[in-house]
Amino acid sequence: GSGVIRLTSDPSDDRDPAWSPDGSTIAFSRDGTIQLMDAADGSNVRKLTDGPDFHPTWAPDGSKLVFARAYHIYVVNANGTGVTQLTNGPDSDDTPAWSPDGTRIVFQRNAVISVMNADGTGVTPLAPGKTPAWSPDGTAIGYITPDVSGPHNDGTDGLMVMNADGSNPRRIGRGLTPVWSPVGTVPP
Repeated sequence: GSGVIRLTSDPSDDRDPAWSPDGSTIAFSRDGTIQLMDAADGSNVRKLTDGPDFHPTWAPDGSKLVFARAYHIYVVNANGTGVTQLTNGPDSDDTPAWSPDGTRIVFQRNAVISVMNADGTGVTPLAPGKTPAWSPDGTAIGYITPDVSGPHNDGTDGLMVMNADGSNPRRIGRGLTPVWSPVGTVPP
């Protein structure tokens, strides 16, 4: 817990930080725009999008970011060019994340965990839930469901994991947002 370094001091609403794959840059949402900054000290802040945009995550090769805008999923090149809408229609799409191999994107559609190809085709619903996160090896997806566990319901949600194809969903605990360790061992 020592050595804490404050990276932002702007009075804006800074949230949703995401490390670049090489660890040199942090993407984040500032007042609804996707911005980048140097990870070492928070310098060199640059705006990629005009928003309102949230939940940026990096492609595994660091060339693009996927993010949510107005209930749809978009991608943008890491230099801010080529903003492309991947989803459309009446659905509410949010919290996207790249698969470790960069070929698919998992996201929340109307409170259902869904996956699609990186170009936006082949949308497939998997399971009810929110805030999905790929395991580092790409074999599993962690996510959250409402906790309806009876007398022990303390306001947190059920922490779930399923195979990447949606099979074998299982509850592994309670929590608010799934985050995998770099080792990413998938619970049985």
